Amino acid sequence: MKRKVKNKEFLDSLKKYFEAEVSKNVATLKLYLDDPLAVADHEGLVESMIKLTHKVAEAEEALATLEIHFE
Repeated sequence: MKRKVKNKEFLDSLKKYFEAEVSKNVATLKLYLDDPLAVADHEGLVESMIKLTHKVAEAEEALATLEIHFE
């Protein structure tokens, strides 16, 4: 059951934060995947992409949690 939020400013701020996290990390992943020469001297590129992927998943999960529990 969703809990109705009286003051939505904090909820909106949380959503915007996690949306920005998704956007930032997806943009970086796209750069790594589309133009690997842009990060030519980057050791551990795959490990970095794995971390970015986890950050995206975590932010998306947080957004889904907010949607499930609050309105």
